[in-house]
Amino acid sequence: MRKLGSVLMALAAAAMPALAQQRVDEKRPASKDGTVEIRNVAGSVKVTGWDREEVSVTGTLGKGTERLEFSSSGKRTLVKVVLPQTSHHVDGSDLEIKVPTASTLDVETVSADITAEKVSGALKLESVSGTVTAGGDPAKFDARSVSGDVEITAASAPGRAKSVSGDVTL
Repeated sequence: MRKLGSVLMALAAAAMPALAQQRVDEKRPASKDGTVEIRNVAGSVKVTGWDREEVSVTGTLGKGTERLEFSSSGKRTLVKVVLPQTSHHVDGSDLEIKVPTASTLDVETVSADITAEKVSGALKLESVSGTVTAGGDPAKFDARSVSGDVEITAASAPGRAKSVSGDVTL
């Protein structure tokens, strides 16, 4: 009986890190003018352009998060916070992502704020209840939130911004 108790305790201890916040610090090579897709349900996503041909992800995955899916193939890079199939309570994940400056961004969140700056490719930024903020000089932008604010300070980029119940500032 003691042996079974010890085994159960060891298994429970091994499972604990998956329930706690997890630090993230990963890099992948990326095309200088590729597409970076980012998916995060809750928390925050801050994207900044830089002069390297790689994508860097740092931050924390919220308590209860299953893992970070981070892959790069050809001109497409995916950064996705994966939640358990039966997630009843998961804390928000806060990510800081650096992308090649000329990248095209496609960011989708539910209740996570989105910030994008220093990216010269096209921006598609969508959140259900998070705030969407973009600055710099993107090629074009499409920024939307259902119940969050949208603020765009793009130099001369064509685009559209929309919020159902939040403020829109251009």
